[in-house]
Amino acid sequence: MADKITQQSNGGQYAAPVAAGASGAAVVLAGNGRLCKVIVMTSGSAATDIYDNTAASGTKILTIPANPTVGAIYDVQLPVTTGIFPAGTTNTSALTITYDKGGPNGV
Repeated sequence: MADKITQQSNGGQYAAPVAAGASGAAVVLAGNGRLCKVIVMTSGSAATDIYDNTAASGTKILTIPANPTVGAIYDVQLPVTTGIFPAGTTNTSALTITYDKGGPNGV
């Protein structure tokens, strides 16, 4: 009997760029899923909060600190029930967010 291989991804099946500053405030995912990773593309002098919501309110699931290292990877791996929303304000970092959608745990 041959071994079975089960495809598994904890890096996220989808990726969304998040612009620096106030223009970065946007819904990345509406609905349930999993926030997998957040990668810092350019460093900003203000912290960026990421919410389990479709707006900058509700359950905060991650804060990227001010002046993060470019290329830093935050391996989050948290399920979300409402969505993924990075709250961009003046001088926040540019990010890439990877995620899975669907299912209660994003699988």
